[in-house]
Amino acid sequence: MIDPGTSTARTITITWTAPVETGGTPILGYNVSLITPSGTSSQVVTSTSFSFTGLNPGESYSYTVSTINGQGTSTAIADSFSTICQPSFFFFLFSFFFFSSLNPLVFFQFPDASVPSAPYGVATSDSSTTSITLTWSAPNYTNNASVTSYTISYILASGSSLVPTLVNSTSTSVAVTGLTTLTGYNFTVYATNEVGMSPGSTPFYASTTGDLLCK
Repeated sequence: MIDPGTSTARTITITWTAPVETGGTPILGYNVSLITPSGTSSQVVTSTSFSFTGLNPGESYSYTVSTINGQGTSTAIADSFSTICQPSFFFFLFSFFFFSSLNPLVFFQFPDASVPSAPYGVATSDSSTTSITLTWSAPNYTNNASVTSYTISYILASGSSLVPTLVNSTSTSVAVTGLTTLTGYNFTVYATNEVGMSPGSTPFYASTTGDLLCK
């Protein structure tokens, strides 16, 4: 039996009950199909619920669910359900003025904070035989939570070491020390706020310097 569950203007979520009789073979999954005038799309899932997305408002859709086990696929159970109608622009306009008159803060609340965007513009300001000083630009978007620190990850450019070394900084520059002379490294910078860590910057290559000895 299929339960239509819930629907919005663009989605329909259905649930169903696993069959009691399986012929002595465990259930492997379910084949869920959506039938539209343009064709049928199917997907195999392992849970007893599924959401159809990207639908049109106020339209009726047919769908089927069949059970899959080691003996094959069962006869499909069919049903249909409709998405809800999309509220008109005038409905949204009326709702805005009505609810904002009751509580002006309803439509002017700040969105939830999230991790910042990636730092960018990583560059070298100085280098020596055992250190490299990096600079970078702060993220363009902090997403309602200020950046509190940066993490610099680096590995050997040769790829001989895949485990990164981490260095922390509270500003947009850091001197990475303890490096090997005449060796290249790939650096990636991450920004952190109260929510978590950003995606990494574009990897930046830099090399330590060295003295050439003539014999």
